[in-house]
Amino acid sequence: MTSSKKPITPNAPAPRRRAQRVQLLPAPLPMKPRSPKAPRRPRPVRYGPGGYAPAPNGRGYDCAVSLNGVRSRSRQPDEAAARVWIDGAEASAAMALPPLTRAQMLDARQALALLPPGVTLADCSRRYLATLPLPPPSVPLSSARDAFIADRAESGTRPVTYRHYRQTVNRLIRAVGDVPVAEVTREKLSALVGGMSATSRNTALSHLSAFLNWCRQTGRAPGNPAETIRKARLPEPPKGVLTPDQISALMACARVRRPGMVPYLALAFFAGIRPDELARLHPSKIGPRFILLDGSVTKNSATRSVSISPHLADWLKAYPPAAGRAIPPLSPKHLYAALRLIRADTVALSRETQTPAYAVRAWPKDCPRHSYATYMYDLTKNAAAVAAEMGHKGVDVFFRHYRALSHPGDGSKFTAITPESVKPLTTICQRLSQPVEPQQSQLPS
Repeated sequence: MTSSKKPITPNAPAPRRRAQRVQLLPAPLPMKPRSPKAPRRPRPVRYGPGGYAPAPNGRGYDCAVSLNGVRSRSRQPDEAAARVWIDGAEASAAMALPPLTRAQMLDARQALALLPPGVTLADCSRRYLATLPLPPPSVPLSSARDAFIADRAESGTRPVTYRHYRQTVNRLIRAVGDVPVAEVTREKLSALVGGMSATSRNTALSHLSAFLNWCRQTGRAPGNPAETIRKARLPEPPKGVLTPDQISALMACARVRRPGMVPYLALAFFAGIRPDELARLHPSKIGPRFILLDGSVTKNSATRSVSISPHLADWLKAYPPAAGRAIPPLSPKHLYAALRLIRADTVALSRETQTPAYAVRAWPKDCPRHSYATYMYDLTKNAAAVAAEMGHKGVDVFFRHYRALSHPGDGSKFTAITPESVKPLTTICQRLSQPVEPQQSQLPS
């Protein structure tokens, strides 16, 4: 078998080859040396209120703990020492806290049982406090007082009422200073009302409670400490009425002493209208059969009407109220001074007639209104009708205050008091009011 390759003879020339083109490439850029990888920092281990992690230089453990908003750090030689240091820091902080009661311990255990793993009671407390509203602004008492009085004036409160509010708050400012409303505490209020009488104490607490309630509702105070102070227990004052004989003598003496006060006394005794309501009552509200007391007149701003009885109609016909003027002819100060003079006239009348029943020596509080309710109930035996005309809501107030104050038959005597029935007493009062002329002495001739 022969080979296909040509034999190479010695001294024979080498075969010619085609020249190859060589492509020149750019020289590669020098590569930057790679920096060594930084060692991974070990993750910190949570332990109690803090944690620890190996130190970067490998020498010990770095510990950190945060207690009551204060963060502390330390380096300990090993992991066991790190745990001991955190436990000691937590124990020292716990020693500064007040001890827990048994009820607080039970509450804490129950709260811990409800929390998910990893959540502490301190975390829950901080989140809860963050949701609370901001504390009230630091408003001084004087500014709150002025805003309170202005608000009451706009809401239609009687001027005499918010004058009493102003007097009580001014007394508080003099006692504790013009401090922010939020700094008014129960102890300061107790010291303010401590030396007062029982009646003054209850009145001051009512006014302070109304003021502080308004401050709480408007965001000026966190609460009303006046509500936590117990008011003094007072016996119910006896409700006084004047007898029909005393009322007859009073009306007769008023006709002589002060005729302008007759309409005022007639509406007070024979219609049961309060003195403050009479001061706001316009004569145009008095009709032929009814007296209309709207919200601008009544004490509680509720409208009511009072029927005009025949004997009241006789008095209003004989002594009509002056048109365009207030029912009381005098200011409150001079009004009660005139009443004292009329009462003194009844005492003189009783001496002249030798009838002690005519003398009005005392003036029980709101006695005209109480007399009207007492005698009208004795006459009609209809408590609901009398209570409605007096403006009471139900008969409970009526039965607590106005029953069992009269004798049977006094209602008929009360409605029989007319200008004609007291005419004899009026004649005697006129005679007593005339000045006595001094007799001239007879000189001997």
